[in-house]
Amino acid sequence: MAPKMADAAAARIRLHVPQAKLVVVLRDPVERLRSEYRYNRQRGWDQRDLTSAVAAPENPYVGKSLYFRCLLPYLERFECKQIVVVRTEELHDPDGAWAALLDFLALEQVPAPVERHLETDTLPQMRPINGFLERRYPRAVIGRLPAPLRKAGQWLATDRDPLASRRRRADSEAALPDAVLDLLRKDASMLHDALGWRQPAWASVS
Repeated sequence: MAPKMADAAAARIRLHVPQAKLVVVLRDPVERLRSEYRYNRQRGWDQRDLTSAVAAPENPYVGKSLYFRCLLPYLERFECKQIVVVRTEELHDPDGAWAALLDFLALEQVPAPVERHLETDTLPQMRPINGFLERRYPRAVIGRLPAPLRKAGQWLATDRDPLASRRRRADSEAALPDAVLDLLRKDASMLHDALGWRQPAWASVS
């Protein structure tokens, strides 16, 4: 979540569940940004190129990847023993972060996940009309339409160009502006200092 949302959420959790155990799972901040952009493009929610999308003031793509800013409200409100922070790359180590995470949650040890899914890459590209409809009408409303009408609407909202998905992936790999990378690097540095990480967590922001 973006920093402002994190502050509001942390305050509510502290008020209603002060003894909560909090698990924070982080991935490479640049890859997270690109992944969200691909998903929004796939759904037809965002038609901008990546450079334009991340250059907009207070854009959520960058905001959600500012992990230290998002985590700070929780560090200020909860004891360190209530929070565990792990990287997604670590969760596939059966004897490392995965086991420690289960211990933290007082859960029985089970095998670590072995598969990773890039579901967005397998989904067809949706036209902008799909994004308009999904934002204007909740899915529950659309789900109550007769099946033939839903099927026809899905057909009309799907981009039939076989290269559409490939273009979406290519667009998401565009170089990020230096100002954005600098912001992510500074935030990652503060995160490392706050958590006492000795080694760079992600090469993209080291």
